[in-house]
Amino acid sequence: MNTISVDKGYLLGMMLKGRVDYLIEYPVSVNYAAKKMGVWNDLAMLTIEEDGHAPPIREAIRCLDTKWGRKVIKKVNTILRKIRPEPGYRNIVKEWAVTPGKEKEYWEIYKEQILNIEK
Repeated sequence: MNTISVDKGYLLGMMLKGRVDYLIEYPVSVNYAAKKMGVWNDLAMLTIEEDGHAPPIREAIRCLDTKWGRKVIKKVNTILRKIRPEPGYRNIVKEWAVTPGKEKEYWEIYKEQILNIEK
């Protein structure tokens, strides 16, 4: 299977230039690209209601399944275990990953599925 990875900023730029009428995208992706490009205030976003029965999706960091990759993942996991309960880390997460209006739900899932991870 061939896949194409397109920079969200590129797509957002096309929309702002009128080359596409709209984008359907995860809020975190648009949030990041718009802030990076300095166009956050030029956008209007509409929320598409999610399937309330769908389980939340945790993100992951991927590396090659080699000795080097396993070492990197071990180091990343060690760092995340240490910083994930810290207010500074939570502020970064809030800035980039929490959908406005969904804060309560996000932090409940975060507590259940992220803070409780031991491995």
